[in-house]
Amino acid sequence: MVDVLAATSADVHAVLSQRASGPLSGRREQVARTLREFVDANEDARASPNLRDERRDELGGITSLLTDGDLPGDQDLALLALKTLKILSRKEDNRRRFGRELCRAVVRLALTHPRA
Repeated sequence: MVDVLAATSADVHAVLSQRASGPLSGRREQVARTLREFVDANEDARASPNLRDERRDELGGITSLLTDGDLPGDQDLALLALKTLKILSRKEDNRRRFGRELCRAVVRLALTHPRA
């Protein structure tokens, strides 16, 4: 059963785009909670509301998080960010829009946490 109140990709983008509200460390709990809700609601591709939603996902927020210099030091948040990206990447349109910056950020995290 899907939680209809769970975070959507639009919610994720909104929270991650709030850079003006301070550094990641000051927003960590809110960011983690939103990502966890999104991941929990969408981890199973067969029941994923995000995958069934044909609207284009905004990737600016997740790109901003994955390129944040503080993220590699927070393994739990980094894992949630990568799971979120995995879910978003199920849509072909999203995969086509991954830029060089996003790909480099994923590689940087993989090198920082090789066993995660």
